[in-house]
Amino acid sequence: MRIVTDYKIDGNILVLKLNGHGVMDANLTDISAHASTDAKQYEKNGKTHLGFINSDVNGLVIKKAHFQLDNIFGDNEQLNVQTNQVLNDSAEELIKELAPVITSVTRDIVFGIAEKTLQRYTFDELFPQ
Repeated sequence: MRIVTDYKIDGNILVLKLNGHGVMDANLTDISAHASTDAKQYEKNGKTHLGFINSDVNGLVIKKAHFQLDNIFGDNEQLNVQTNQVLNDSAEELIKELAPVITSVTRDIVFGIAEKTLQRYTFDELFPQ
């Protein structure tokens, strides 16, 4: 999974002042998760469709990750490189912190696409006899 997003940070790590913004590029690999949903049938334009009631993703496991944050220390390229190295050396801890957000975004994307598919096709088109 690849995540490219804009970020903004303003804070301190020990005695270092972080005040930067830019693009974060995260490459997450060897991923597994458990997805579950409940669904119900409903009528639309005289035809039976299927819709989700409850959907969830849990048990997210990311075994490998690489992060690149541009401009975390503004124009100080040496600190930017060193900070990215520290982030990647500590990727396991960073993933633990980000896992709830990654899980939520993954759930929204996967079930959003699936829901649009269910809305577009009837039950009989999806599950022909």
